[in-house]
Amino acid sequence: MKIVIIIVAALLVAGVVAFLVLRKKGLLSRIARKAEDVKIDVATVEGECHFTDCVAWFKNLKLDKEKDTPFVVDYAKVKHLTDALQLCQSLSKPCVLLLGVYDEKADVLSHSQIIQCDSFDAKILKALASAEDGLVVLS
Repeated sequence: MKIVIIIVAALLVAGVVAFLVLRKKGLLSRIARKAEDVKIDVATVEGECHFTDCVAWFKNLKLDKEKDTPFVVDYAKVKHLTDALQLCQSLSKPCVLLLGVYDEKADVLSHSQIIQCDSFDAKILKALASAEDGLVVLS
C-alpha cells in the first residue's frame, strides 16, 4: 500500500513539474509575440545592475497577483526576442535584462523595461543561473 502511494505521489509531482515547464515555455513565446506590439524603453546602467533595483521596479507597479505574471528574461539567451524587438542596434552594453509583466487575462505585456549594463550583481547571476531558456518567472 505504501509503495502505491509513493508511486502515485511521484506521478503527481512529475505531472505538476511537466505542466509548469510547458506553461513556462508557452509564456516565453507569448511574451515574445506580445513584445512586438509594444514600445519598450531601454535604460542604461553604467557599471553593475543590482538585484534590489530590479525588485524596486516591480514593487512600484502595484501588481495584481490574480492576473499579472512578473518575469525577468536574460536577453542574451533569448535571441528571438532580439529579432522581435529590433533593438540590436540600440543595445551597446554586454549585459541585458528584460523586466516585464504579462497580464494573463488581457493577454498583453502590461509593463516592460530593458536594462543594459556592464555587469550583473551576484543575486541577478544566481537567479539567471536557475532560468530555463533564459526566463525567470517571479512570484
